[in-house]
Amino acid sequence: MNWISVVDQKTPKNKRFIGYGEPMCGNCDGKILEICKYDEDYDNVVFGEFDCSKDITHWMLLPEKPE
Repeated sequence: MNWISVVDQKTPKNKRFIGYGEPMCGNCDGKILEICKYDEDYDNVVFGEFDCSKDITHWMLLPEKPE
């Protein structure tokens, strides 16, 4: 799997994915790698327990679950 730049393709709206970027809450230091989802209510990518917004630069779909 390869990283996809948000410049080349927007994040998916109906799937969870791995996102890389800068948290917008200001509580985390530096760039982070996290499982994310796109929240249509807020029109933004969110992650974590508190659904913190994140300014994503790159993303990658999660692999399929093992059988």
